[in-house]
Formats: sequence, C-alpha cells, structure tokens
Amino acid sequence: MSSLVPAVVEKHLDSIFHWNDGTFVLASSNLTGRYWSGSVWCFKCADDAPNVEKCLTGVETDSGVCDAVSVEQNKVIIGTDSGSVELLEFQTNGEAPLLNSIFYGLEHDDLVSCVDVNSSGDKAVSCSYDKSIKIWDLVSMASVGTYRPAHTDLVWRISCCPVEPEVFLSCGQ
Repeated sequence: MSSLVPAVVEKHLDSIFHWNDGTFVLASSNLTGRYWSGSVWCFKCADDAPNVEKCLTGVETDSGVCDAVSVEQNKVIIGTDSGSVELLEFQTNGEAPLLNSIFYGLEHDDLVSCVDVNSSGDKAVSCSYDKSIKIWDLVSMASVGTYRPAHTDLVWRISCCPVEPEVFLSCGQ
C-alpha cells in the first residue's frame, strides 16, 4: 500500500498523463538491489515535473509502478510489479494536497503490465505477466471478472473501447 511522500522521483518514468485542469501526474519506479520501489507524483503543470520541490504531492508505492491511468478528474489507478492494482485519490481539502489510497487489490500472480478504464468510468481492466486479465468494479471496489489464461503467454497491453463500456482489446507475447 501507499505511504508518505517519497524523497525523489525514481529514474524510470513509467506513465504520465494530465487531468483537465492541467494537473500533471507522473508514475515512476527504480530497481535498487533486489527490490523495485515506485512512486506517483502530482504537479500543478508539466513544466514543474520532475522537480520534487515543485510537486503538489507524491506517494510511495509498495513496489514499482508499471502503469497508471486517470479514472476521474482526481483519481488514478496504478498497476504495480507486485501484481497489485491500487486506486489513489488526489484530495485538496484546504490543507496540503494528498494522494490517498482508497482501494488496494493484490490478485495478479505477476506484474500488472497495463491498466485502463472503460468509457463509463465504472470499471477498470488490468492485464498481467501471469497471462490473465481482470475486471475491477470501481463502485464496489472489487474484482468482478477474471480471464485466466487470457493469452498463452505474457499479456502486454489492454485498451478499453472509447464508446462501448463492455468492450476491450488485449495483446500478448
């Protein structure tokens, strides 16, 4: 799960995107010894990244971040190299901005290579090196479907249809 604001942006930049208000989100990871570390960062604008001194907030993850995608204007779902999927919420309640973990699921047996959100915004899809694809209900915060094996080898990418909420594509090795 997530912990305190980390000291540095790790050297491998794994995912970037921005919300409509221009807030820039950056996910990074680094291999140190035998372990991956990771972090997710929010910046007021892209010009501020990756300067830690200019970040709005950041959060350290339990392992490397492989992919991240915007769920809503203030939420991001990440897939990690430990096999977890985590939903983080960016909160600004008049105090210092925070990235809070509101859901954590560890149901893949290998790293989560990609995550995406369907067109209605109520479900996320994750794929993994464990050859599986999982469907996550973002309302109930639960895994609601699994395709195992979805491919005969590693599943690299997943992409939800921009108009049909129940349709997605995947590709594997």
